[in-house]
Amino acid sequence: YAVTVQESYAHPFDQIYYTRCTDILNWFKCTRHRISYKTAYRRGVRTMYRRRSQCCPGYFESGDLCVREYPLFVLL
Repeated sequence: YAVTVQESYAHPFDQIYYTRCTDILNWFKCTRHRISYKTAYRRGVRTMYRRRSQCCPGYFESGDLCVREYPLFVLL
């Protein structure tokens, strides 16, 4: 069966920062870019599995147990 879950992931974004450089026209400040990451959330679908036991022939399921259909001994 499928369930909807909220999962986190690293979302990349462009971060602009300034550094000193030899560019006199920009007052010795140069613009630089770097990729940074922040935690973001999204919805996803996850498949879950259930264990299902099956009773052997001659038995039936009663709650979580397998019970014999016929008694072992027949009283006469």
